[in-house]
Amino acid sequence: MEEQNLSSIINVKNILKIKNQACNNNNSSTNLICDIDLKKKKITNDTTEICQIKMQSDNIDVDVNDINDVDNIDDIDEQIEEKKLLTIDVLNYDCLANVLSYLSIGERLNAEKVCIKWKDAIDQLGWHDVTILNCFDYDFVRKNFGKRFMLQSDLIQVLLKCGKYLTHLSIVPKYNSEIMSYISEHCVNLTKLELYFNVYYDEHFINAFSKMDKLKYIKIKNYIRQRISGITNDNGLLISLPFDIEEITFSTPSLRHSALAKVFASSLEKFTALKSLTLSHWSLEEQVIKVIGRKTTLKYLDISNCEVIDAESLSSLNNLEYLDVSDVQNIDDDLLRNIINNCKSIKHINISNCIDITKYSLNHLGTSESLKELLINGILNFDDSIINRLHDIKILECRSCIDITDTGIIGILNNSPNIERLDISDTGTTILSLKTAADITKNRINNNNKKLYIIARDELIEKYDDINNIGKFLVIEECKKKKKIITDNRRNHVNYNIQYRRGRRVFFFNIH
Repeated sequence: MEEQNLSSIINVKNILKIKNQACNNNNSSTNLICDIDLKKKKITNDTTEICQIKMQSDNIDVDVNDINDVDNIDDIDEQIEEKKLLTIDVLNYDCLANVLSYLSIGERLNAEKVCIKWKDAIDQLGWHDVTILNCFDYDFVRKNFGKRFMLQSDLIQVLLKCGKYLTHLSIVPKYNSEIMSYISEHCVNLTKLELYFNVYYDEHFINAFSKMDKLKYIKIKNYIRQRISGITNDNGLLISLPFDIEEITFSTPSLRHSALAKVFASSLEKFTALKSLTLSHWSLEEQVIKVIGRKTTLKYLDISNCEVIDAESLSSLNNLEYLDVSDVQNIDDDLLRNIINNCKSIKHINISNCIDITKYSLNHLGTSESLKELLINGILNFDDSIINRLHDIKILECRSCIDITDTGIIGILNNSPNIERLDISDTGTTILSLKTAADITKNRINNNNKKLYIIARDELIEKYDDINNIGKFLVIEECKKKKKIITDNRRNHVNYNIQYRRGRRVFFFNIH
């Protein structure tokens, strides 16, 4: 676009918020007042909003509203000249950049095309307010880039502009790991980084984080991994991370039980402040588990869906609060019992589908005074005698525990009056458990009480006919897909809403 001298024109929207912002930040003696006149004009075949920004000085007695409607840009310029109006170009760089900072990210990129001064102002001062870039946030992307989704080229352009100001960056699996070179070079002040790649190359992560000495949280999840030849070359990942990083998530669901590099264990040793570690879907060698067991700073550990030979070292994590070893083989009674004995702060345990666990260690769960969340899906040895030992539980999932009956569920409802989530699908329970839950939750009478969500089988929900007995603190959901919901909206009749989803008829029960 050619540079405009009297009236700077830009095809952008939503600039009305800048009124008077310039004069609040202008250090010159002239008190400038921003006034904006939005002109709509047809350009080629596209209808765009033409935004004309005009500056009026206090010492010029001119009413901007007197400017008549005109049909072309030249007439606008003539009337501005006649009224002795000053343009936005009289602003200094600080003030101009502050004005333009009210534009969205996409609009700022377009604004740089107006003239050299605008480009310089935005480059130097116009990106400092962009500290969070979350590509998962649909509203954020829509607001800043219109209806179209950001291409990788768009994202690169944004990183070149505002990368040095970013503290949080989340990348969706629309992009491949080639973008790491731009993140490494320009996003050096990040404290939180989330990367979901649809194509992942190990070599893109070698020394990728060497400049990010402020990084505290990193999450890398790849969907399609490339160039794998036996042992992976992921040693560059941990080596370049700062030693005081606090949270690491590294998962590869696309390739179950892929091997980590030989140097992974030694690289993991250097982290002295690690509080949270997630390594899911990997094959974890014994040495890696031993190193993890020495990380006594850990409070959160997730090694779900991993292949593990010996996990006994994990019982040394005496500060652990959250443990997820679901779908991990070789998790046995000794490990579970030692965790209960040694980890006095443990609040969450997920041992779903750990088939080697027996009643010997399950009976020991009730001795933990800190345990609040227990996920034990698929454990056939879990029965009423064990569940009745639990107290003050907030979350209990016992899906497919066929020996659980109404006796156990009614017991946990009585022993844990503030329970918030209960999965009883595919158990031996009946509608008696649902009726008991409805009666007990009626005692939750104030705002401090949260709702109880019960997940049950479809056929069990269909048999439950006492719908009017459900209070506002109880929600009953169908197992897994959660298509059928019973809840209370404080009215007295039932609406049956039939929808079709992917060719299947779905019923929604709404209590009004």
